[in-house]
Amino acid sequence: MSRFGFLARKPGPAEKPNEPATANENPLELDEELFSALGAQLGGENEALRNMLLDANNKINELDTIKAAVGKLVDPVSKALRDFEAEKTEKVGLQTVLNNTRTAYGKLRNEVGDLEKKLAAADGQNKTLRQDLAAAQSLLATLEASKTDFTIDLAASDGLAAAVEELHRILGDAPLHALINNAGYSPKSEDGKRLGCLDGDLGIWQKTFAINLMAPVFFSRACAPLLRETGGSIVNITSIAGHRVHPFAGSAYSTSKAALTALTRELAADLAHMGIRVNAETLRRQLEITGQLDFLKWPYHQAIVKGEVPLSIGGGIGQSRTYMLLLKKAHLGEVSVTVWPQILKDMCREKNIHVLE
Repeated sequence: MSRFGFLARKPGPAEKPNEPATANENPLELDEELFSALGAQLGGENEALRNMLLDANNKINELDTIKAAVGKLVDPVSKALRDFEAEKTEKVGLQTVLNNTRTAYGKLRNEVGDLEKKLAAADGQNKTLRQDLAAAQSLLATLEASKTDFTIDLAASDGLAAAVEELHRILGDAPLHALINNAGYSPKSEDGKRLGCLDGDLGIWQKTFAINLMAPVFFSRACAPLLRETGGSIVNITSIAGHRVHPFAGSAYSTSKAALTALTRELAADLAHMGIRVNAETLRRQLEITGQLDFLKWPYHQAIVKGEVPLSIGGGIGQSRTYMLLLKKAHLGEVSVTVWPQILKDMCREKNIHVLE
């Protein structure tokens, strides 16, 4: 065994040097064999630990390699999953669009069904209208074949009686359903301007009133017995000029049409007991005489009672304007007969417009 000692600290000046150890002191004795065994054991353990660390490092490297390999395997799967999710989202969107499209298609089918029903109903109405049109055309052809017209000068009052005799000859035993006093005369100056109260001579006024007023009076009186048999109507074509000053219609024309409006009212009252024509005051009397008071519920009779329709056709757009619209004419003279000034006829002739006289 080896004997080891400890190094003593250097003595100070006041200190005495240590005395040599005596045999009675106990020095630390170390077992060299024991320390060798411990050293060998620690060395082995250190070597094993080092080997373990190396193995762990290798394992970590292997894990990194495996991780990289797994990453190479997982990345495509992740990408596929992301693509799948995107495709799924897109599919959901397409499904929503498809559902909306189906809903819209269902509504469209319902609308188409409704339209088909309306079309079927319209076809039925069209068929009925075609039948009515064919019947009307057939009746028109019959009337055209049997119609008769003749010309008279309404300004010559002494010739009106002959016109009534000619009417009786034409009718024979046939009934008369209506008298339409449509003729009108609106005099103008030589240059086509309006004639006021101080313009022209009294002969113009006499001619205007003879045509526009006295002729309707004469024919209404003459035809009343015939119209009574059929419950017919007298229609006087008045004018808006009879209610206010007109920029084109002259004073004679305007006052004659105002008088014609008054005549219409008087005729309605005087002929009510004969069942000819109506107005708000005489309608109830007519219906009482004929025992037809239940007619008051119908729209036309209601309009008469409420004053919603005029006593005669005319004024505003006028019947002649309606003819112009339906026949696609450019001038009033193409549908209405009167005495037109030469300057107007020349103007119309330049534009290939034929006015009636």
